[in-house]
Amino acid sequence: MNDEDSRNSRLFRRRYRVRFSRFKSLVEDTKSWLKPDGSPVFARLSAAGIDDAKTVFVEIKVMIVLRWLATGASFDLIGELSETGETTARVTCITWVTEFARRRWTDFVYPPEGEELKKVMKVFDRLGITGAAFSMDAVHVHWARCPVTRSNFCTGKEGYPTLAFNVAVTHSKRIIAATSAQYGARNDKTLVKYDAFIDDVRSGKSLKTQPFRLRKKDGTCSEETKAYGICDGGYHRWACLQAVEKLASDHDGAGFCKRIESVRKDVENVFGIMKMRSRVLFGKFLLLDQKVVSDVFHSCCIIHNMCQIDEGWDARGEDERFWSREAPDSVASPFYELDDEIIAPETVDDHTFVGAPEVPGAPEVTLIQEVESEYHDLRKRIVENFAVKRDERSLQWMR
Repeated sequence: MNDEDSRNSRLFRRRYRVRFSRFKSLVEDTKSWLKPDGSPVFARLSAAGIDDAKTVFVEIKVMIVLRWLATGASFDLIGELSETGETTARVTCITWVTEFARRRWTDFVYPPEGEELKKVMKVFDRLGITGAAFSMDAVHVHWARCPVTRSNFCTGKEGYPTLAFNVAVTHSKRIIAATSAQYGARNDKTLVKYDAFIDDVRSGKSLKTQPFRLRKKDGTCSEETKAYGICDGGYHRWACLQAVEKLASDHDGAGFCKRIESVRKDVENVFGIMKMRSRVLFGKFLLLDQKVVSDVFHSCCIIHNMCQIDEGWDARGEDERFWSREAPDSVASPFYELDDEIIAPETVDDHTFVGAPEVPGAPEVTLIQEVESEYHDLRKRIVENFAVKRDERSLQWMR
């Protein structure tokens, strides 16, 4: 297993979606978890301090959780495969994702700052979107066990109950923020209002950057101090969220919209990668507790970022081999390998922090689009900077 390219290592990664070295670190991390009274969350010793044959090893419990996240199989099947039982599998999985999301969220999912933020923004600058630091969109998961009392709140355009998460990612596909589970009937304009990450960006608490310059056609530059993100047209027109304007008629504006429409596919790619790596997100969630669904999604986000580190994707933007002046032929990612031996669950069409506030009662759906005065002023400068880089033929693509 020490050789990551060996047959057994590749088989392990295909079944559990993480490298064996990462699995060992997860086991050691799990063993260190303690309850408020000082006792371990997952014990292997009995009260007498001796091995209890009835207690499942922590290694087995972590494998149970990873296999469940990877396949989305029922707890009964996971219990049968692990020779533990349905109840043990269910309790283990729910307990683990709850503890994992609570303890490790801020360690792996956080907004970039300092030198890391400079590297993230440099990637967007080479793409022609100077000043951008993230892409944002919402993703829905099918909540099959949605309580009847919440069904109307969760049923939106998909036609079945869902829970939605507003997610921000870098172009290297690292998740930097995600909301807790929100009712699926809420649109993007409503979801973003409950996004603590966006609140911090708007107030200047997050994504603090050194001044950067936007070039003008007359050869001068304007100096900006606030980073922003790119998104689709469903969000508010806030200065920190530069959206695709499908009705742009001028040559520069239309070219810029076409550019960000392509670049912002990074967040869509992340959703596809996550749903294929963690097929528990791909099918129907058979969990009744909304918070547990949120913890499962956040756990998948953390594991996604762990794989980012293990596969070297964080440093991809600094490697010239992955840059080209031509559009890449394929945006497929080698993040995961499909497990052909597993029958995929029924397909569905298609924090910000853990513990973001839930809104009681019927969810409001914001129909009026808010427009900040700074939005259009900043956009003009961004578009002009893009036009200068395009005319110089200095725009690039990252594979």
